[in-house]
Amino acid sequence: MILLREERELTFKDESKHTYHPFLVRDKVTALSIIFSYEPGNYGGDDCVERIVGAYLKVGRDIDLEDAKKSLPVNNLLTLSLDGPKGMIGNAHRHKLEQKIYISEQKAEYGFNPVPILPGLYRVCISSHCIASPRLKYKLLVESIE
Repeated sequence: MILLREERELTFKDESKHTYHPFLVRDKVTALSIIFSYEPGNYGGDDCVERIVGAYLKVGRDIDLEDAKKSLPVNNLLTLSLDGPKGMIGNAHRHKLEQKIYISEQKAEYGFNPVPILPGLYRVCISSHCIASPRLKYKLLVESIE
């Protein structure tokens, strides 16, 4: 059963922010399946060089334009974490553009704890660590398995 389906588009102004997606789990659920994807994976436009220089200046360092161009393309990075009724279940800080996460009491993907899927409120958090491209789209699907 589909518990949550979201599609969002992010821009530069969404960088370094968290977007929360709550969903409710009812009785008799034995596992959760989460599919998370985003695109594009990286960006190398000319405006990206200015953002690299700005990032260096922000932390008190200097970089010339030629060295900044060597850093292209810059990877976008969104990460996913999951909280359940009893707290944090886990997180996935990966550069994979599509992630399939399975969680049950018996097993879970790397970065997540195997836990019983209790009834209650759960929350997926998408954290935008780096948005290099002018537009970044993500999709999130959470399904229950009985």
